[in-house]
Amino acid sequence: ELDRLEGYPLLYDRLVVEVEDELGSKYDAVTYIMEEKAIQPPPEHYYQLLVSGYEDWGLAMDELERAKG
Repeated sequence: ELDRLEGYPLLYDRLVVEVEDELGSKYDAVTYIMEEKAIQPPPEHYYQLLVSGYEDWGLAMDELERAKG
């Protein structure tokens, strides 16, 4: 279950937000907001998963590297 994988409710709070696609269709999207007390660098295995995703999508690594600390 996604809640468990995202650390809800211990590390993250869950928030449903309305998003709109390029055609104007609206959808509910589940987001996770890290609890202030839980902010810390990501574990190495999770960081490597993020690196892989950033590389796959051609994203700049600076924000990710800053998050690692």
